[in-house]
Amino acid sequence: WVYCVAYALIAGLITLIIVVPSGPLAQTGLAERLLACAAALIAYRLTRGNMLIGLLSGVIFFMVAIFVRGLIL
Repeated sequence: WVYCVAYALIAGLITLIIVVPSGPLAQTGLAERLLACAAALIAYRLTRGNMLIGLLSGVIFFMVAIFVRGLIL
């Protein structure tokens, strides 16, 4: 039961960060945040649950997406 509540809290926080960001993340588009999340999830599933690979692929995908958009130099 505790694990279910913990997973629900984490899912809620991630959803809040993606949909209603604050600070510098608010300057990025929703599509970039959703695509980075999808890339991280796909990498996580393809590597059979390797959290580090999923996290790194999401961060790298997000950085490339905002670089292409021109938000970082």
